[in-house]
Amino acid sequence: MINVNVFKVFIETISNKDENGGQSPAQFNSTLAVVVDQYIDRIIGKLREQYQVGSNKNYALIAKYERYLLEITKKTNVSIDQYGMASVPSDWSETRGLNYNYITQNPLTVIPYQIRECTQIDFAGYESSQLNRPKKKKAIVTYYPGKLKFSPKNLGTAEIIYYIVAPIPFWGYTISNTQEVYTSGTGVNGVTVQIPLAPQCMNELAMLFCQYLGLAIKEEWLEQFSQGEEAKGDQ
Repeated sequence: MINVNVFKVFIETISNKDENGGQSPAQFNSTLAVVVDQYIDRIIGKLREQYQVGSNKNYALIAKYERYLLEITKKTNVSIDQYGMASVPSDWSETRGLNYNYITQNPLTVIPYQIRECTQIDFAGYESSQLNRPKKKKAIVTYYPGKLKFSPKNLGTAEIIYYIVAPIPFWGYTISNTQEVYTSGTGVNGVTVQIPLAPQCMNELAMLFCQYLGLAIKEEWLEQFSQGEEAKGDQ
């Protein structure tokens, strides 16, 4: 999690606030909401590319990007009815992966098998196929509004790893001696919400924020911050 006030102070530092006057709370919050949404989409896109590479996956890169999104990543089991249908979690935004936990009896072992996502057309094709009909160890899933449809139908449960609808970050403030002062609770402009990303994202996020507003940045401050984050990661 990135503290929204730390991020705001950092933006003011690297973007020469004394020269450009900075942003009003309303402008900062609206820009931050857009930039965080864009950044999350970018990282999810990079992860999706890596997942689809096959045997040449960059596992170090995957681990880094997954760590970036830990705050908005959840894992749960969904119950599958007799028709092969299950409801997506209420806070679901996008699926990262689905698994069927196959249980062997001798010895008693749980083996996760990836469930392949496919379009409704491909799903129907596989179900009607005599050669490629889905089995528990090679299950498939497709999407309907608010629903997941699995084949084969008798899986019982499936594990879903997914991204939640990310909370919109917000910098709240109170007034003290006519000055806007950050509050971690409820301010005069609304309730503060922290940025749902790992601290290691702050450098890239700050650059994106400044680019969005066309702000010039102090490169030396970005370099110092980047080195500080790398040092934290080595601890």
